[in-house]
Amino acid sequence: MWPASLGTPPDAHRGRDGIKRVTFEPDYTTPELKPFNIMPAKMSKSNIDSAMVAGGLMDKLANQPTEMLKGGAPGRVDSASGLGFLYETSGIPLSPTAKNVAEAVSGIYRSMLGICRDIWPAEKVVSVSSLDDSLAGIAFDMETGEITLAKNAIPSPDEVNINVASEVPISKEQQKLELKEALEKGVLTLNEYSFKVRELGLTSPVGNETAWQNYRRAKLENLALFGDGEKPGKVIVSERDMHIIHKEVLDAFMARPEFYAASDAVRGKFVEHYEEHNTGLGILPEGMETMEGAAELEMQPPQGEMPQQ
Repeated sequence: MWPASLGTPPDAHRGRDGIKRVTFEPDYTTPELKPFNIMPAKMSKSNIDSAMVAGGLMDKLANQPTEMLKGGAPGRVDSASGLGFLYETSGIPLSPTAKNVAEAVSGIYRSMLGICRDIWPAEKVVSVSSLDDSLAGIAFDMETGEITLAKNAIPSPDEVNINVASEVPISKEQQKLELKEALEKGVLTLNEYSFKVRELGLTSPVGNETAWQNYRRAKLENLALFGDGEKPGKVIVSERDMHIIHKEVLDAFMARPEFYAASDAVRGKFVEHYEEHNTGLGILPEGMETMEGAAELEMQPPQGEMPQQ
C-alpha cells in the first residue's frame, strides 16, 4: 500500500547523467507514515478441499474426460491411430487459442497479398520451391524453374480462400507411425511410402533415391506439359526413365477434373506422352502389330502364289 499523502510519487525520472531521481514533498504531520505490504491470506485445508470439490463437480457437469484432455489414456494404447486420437484430444483445450492465432495469421497473409498486388512489378519472378500438382495452370518455365507474374496475375484477396493448413501442431512422430502402419497393412506401396516420407519432411531413412528423383521429374513434367491449360509445353522422355513411376504420376494427374478442363491440344499431348512411356515399357499402342506378328506376316507368301519347294 502506498499512502497518497506520503509525498513520494511512485515514478522515477532518469536524468541525462544516467541517475534516477524521485522528487518528494514530506508530510510533516505524519512523520512515521511509510509504505507497507499486505500479506496474502493463506488457504486452509478446508478451502483447498472446497476448491477441489468445485473443480470435480464442474468436470462432471461438463462430462469431460479429464484424463484424456491431459494426454493420458484410461488403458493401454499401442496403435498409431489410438495415439493420434489421444494427441488430438489433448489439444482440445488449445483449440480456441489456435483458432484465434489461425485467424490472425490468415489476416496477415491476406493483407500481404493485397500489398503485393500494388508494389510488385509485372516482371517480378518468383522461384518455385515446391513442385506439386496444385500448381497446374501456371506459366512455368522448365529451363529456369521459375514462374513470371506477368503471365500469372496475383489474385485479389477476395478471390482466394486464405487459411492455415493446421490450427494445431502436427506431430512428426505420429505421422511416422501412421505411414509405417499403412505400409505394414499394404495400404501404401514401398515407393508411395518413401515418397510420402520425403514430401512430409520426415527423417525416416527410406532410400530409393532413383525412384524419388523420377517421381519429382514426373511432377515437373506434368506442370510443364499442362502449361496454362491452353497451349501445351514440351518434355523429353529418356530411355533411363523409370517408366512405371512416370505412368503412375500421369494416371493420377489425368484423372483430375483440371485435366478435362484443359484444351484438346493439352490433353492430346498428355496422351502422346503417356504412350511414349508405354513404348519404353514395351507396350505397343492399340491396333499395332507386335514385332513377332509382323515377322510372321513377312514370311507368308502373297495370296495366289505357291510356296517354293
